[in-house]
Amino acid sequence: MKSKMGIVLLVVCLLGLLPVLSNAATSSLDNAPGGAGFAYWQAGGGWQTLINIQEISGTCAAIHAGFYDSAGTKIMNFNLSLKPRDNIGIVVNGDGVNLSLYDYGDTAFGGTPDLNEVSTGPAVTVPAPAGSDGIQRGYLSIIRNNTGCSGPGGAPSGSIANQYAIAPDVLIVRYAMLNPNSAFALNAAMLQGFGNQGPAIAEGADFVNTTTTPNVDRNCDLNNDGDTVDVFAIVDDASGADIDFVELLLSDNLFTPFPPYIVCDPGDILYRALGSYLGNYWARYNENASVGSETILVLVAPQSSHPSSAHFKTTLSGSSYDDNGNSANWDYGAVGTVNAIPFGSGGISFLNGVEAGETRFGIGVPVFGFTFTETASFADLYPLVKDSYAIMSLNEDFDDDAVDIITVP
Repeated sequence: MKSKMGIVLLVVCLLGLLPVLSNAATSSLDNAPGGAGFAYWQAGGGWQTLINIQEISGTCAAIHAGFYDSAGTKIMNFNLSLKPRDNIGIVVNGDGVNLSLYDYGDTAFGGTPDLNEVSTGPAVTVPAPAGSDGIQRGYLSIIRNNTGCSGPGGAPSGSIANQYAIAPDVLIVRYAMLNPNSAFALNAAMLQGFGNQGPAIAEGADFVNTTTTPNVDRNCDLNNDGDTVDVFAIVDDASGADIDFVELLLSDNLFTPFPPYIVCDPGDILYRALGSYLGNYWARYNENASVGSETILVLVAPQSSHPSSAHFKTTLSGSSYDDNGNSANWDYGAVGTVNAIPFGSGGISFLNGVEAGETRFGIGVPVFGFTFTETASFADLYPLVKDSYAIMSLNEDFDDDAVDIITVP
């Protein structure tokens, strides 16, 4: 059995932003580097988004990126190559109908063939229609895709697409949304010890029970249809790996050779790696009609329309609290893949006359997001607070026992 001290040290390592967690399994901790992750983008209506990707480990990195629109449709793939400690950027502009995409700072290994430098252009354009408010929205998935650095001059080589593989935690991703009056910036939602699955997800082959000693393979009714015979196609493409819905759940990467089996404990318990382990969140709001302020909840549920996600509910409900603990319940109903939900009429209810407070909500699918409040005179952004994290232990003693999953708190 692992000692209690070993578990304490694990949590310290995870929360302390230390280097690569070589035997970790999929988890997500705020502001920690990872091997894969998500950035939200918005454009049009005066907005643009800038995304920065930093390599931190001193090795090369081939970054495979998937651009998704507000409906969760992949509208473009592209690849970026990083030198050791390199930083590269992506500029996202929009006109309400199409996106205009550039890169900047991409000089490594001759630059990328997929996007053009912002200073020289031309832009690569892809369709992405705006919502009713005139703003185009979506998300970007990012994975460190290469297996080595044996290309010319130490360039990235190999690909983990359609393979069982672990993406090392060597990336920091940040993004900022700007318009003429406001700017919001935050870190991307990064996954630590990301376990890429492939070439498909089979209910009868790709899951593990971690409550036994040793851990054992097991069948799992992932989509809750009463059987364990389903096989789900993955979203990796010919040019690189992408993040599947099931890859947002904890996976046990102890086994050698791979695969990194997805954790499905008795009772078909699946642990969310992205977002809150129990699916509950807190979000700050500031509403003041006298100054014209309005708060929006931006909520992204990656791959939530994939057939493997059928068991996970997309309905959103909760309670809004003022700063004295008084509450009002609300039920928004089903959400889409990318959402901008207002507080107030047609959105999230709160107590009459209240100008600020917190709302606590629950949702079944893994999500990331934030709230932002904007007026002519100020702008605030609050990341979501998660009720809990699920973390897969390192298993560094190779004792494949029942002490695998840590929940915080």
